[in-house]
Amino acid sequence: MASRKVKLFELKVADLKRELEERDLETSGTKSVLQLRLQQALCDAGENPDDFLFDSSDLSKIVANLESKIDDSSKNIANLEAN
Repeated sequence: MASRKVKLFELKVADLKRELEERDLETSGTKSVLQLRLQQALCDAGENPDDFLFDSSDLSKIVANLESKIDDSSKNIANLEAN
C-alpha cells in the first residue's frame, strides 16, 4: 500500500477524519471545516500545522472499492433469493 508524507491541506477527507478520530474530535463537516478543526488541534498540542507532516495512504480508496463490491454482491444475492 502506498504511503507518503503530506501537509494538512493536502489530506483527503478520509485522512482528515481518521486524524480527527485519533484525537477524539468531531469528524463531521465539510473538508474545510475538518481542516480547520485539525489545524486547531495541532496548535492546541503545540505543533505547527504548516510544518506538520501526516501519513497519507490509499487505504480509503481500497475500503470504498471493497464496500462497493460487498454492496453489489448483497444485491445479487437478494435477487437470486427473490427468484
